[in-house]
Amino acid sequence: MFYEVIAQFAKADAPTFRTPGFEPYLMEAKDYFNMKSRVATNPKEITELTVIDDQTIRIIFRSQEILNISQVSRSLRVFSMYLIDESHSLNFGDLVSGKRLFRMSASEFGDISKENSDISDINEMSEKDYKEINKLNLLKKVIGILEKSDSDSEANNVTQKINEIVKKFYIERGV
Repeated sequence: MFYEVIAQFAKADAPTFRTPGFEPYLMEAKDYFNMKSRVATNPKEITELTVIDDQTIRIIFRSQEILNISQVSRSLRVFSMYLIDESHSLNFGDLVSGKRLFRMSASEFGDISKENSDISDINEMSEKDYKEINKLNLLKKVIGILEKSDSDSEANNVTQKINEIVKKFYIERGV
């Protein structure tokens, strides 16, 4: 089963996720989580971690077993604990508020094929599954390119190509 978690720092005056060094540190925590979770009773894997904006990250992870949606954030405890580990120079320990590092909102993202319930088997996602999971992320990236197109010549070139593709799509369908 796939889950999407939208997370923000629990502390009100927290720095931006785009602070230098934060994104690589989040990726370290993701890798650590994935390594530790492989041997868990219910293996899980963070398949995508994206900084959506200055205050928000999006985590997509899969679990071998179905999780209670109200308990999904607990599944990411190893991830959060890595981030507040005082032995790391960038630790987020001073960003904990009310015993929480993040405020999280979780939703079920999609069902894994019943035949592929073993976590080792689901590492091979079909192209259709991959596209479905990444549609929102793709749309955000396209919007980012469109927003940059007035001031960035490369983004402008890509915008023109996107426009040509969209026009061709509608022409071929007679719309």
